[in-house]
Amino acid sequence: VGIDGFEEPEDVGAAPPGELQGLEAAEAQPVAGAAEVDQAVGGARDRLRLGRLDPPGEAAVVFRLEALEFAWRRGADILGLLEPVDPHHPPPGPVHARADHHPALGDCGAADGALVVLRALAEARESGLGHVVVLADPGLPPVGLRVRTALAC
Repeated sequence: VGIDGFEEPEDVGAAPPGELQGLEAAEAQPVAGAAEVDQAVGGARDRLRLGRLDPPGEAAVVFRLEALEFAWRRGADILGLLEPVDPHHPPPGPVHARADHHPALGDCGAADGALVVLRALAEARESGLGHVVVLADPGLPPVGLRVRTALAC
């Protein structure tokens, strides 16, 4: 077992030309996450300049992402599935937005998007229904995700 409980890949020897091996192989387990802990005076001033009036919060979220077939092959406990969708025409289902958690946790800045996905995943697991996340930040194109449980696929 490697760092943080991840299994280290076996030494597979030399890869055939044009193929990757080890952690760079198709079975790599990327990690995506975000954290927000800046509560300095300058951060508060910047928040006000951006028009963010909700109370500040702190959060950190990390997801381990991999292709479904690799997760099945290694017998992983699959918590959910993420699928890109058109944010302008999302599929039916409950829709989550960036500030949904602000009353409970505050404005968590950089971690807000990941918190929205985490909440959608938790509610999808509880209800058994797919949920939709639509995130739109000023100056950036909107992003849409369908969040489903592994049993719903």
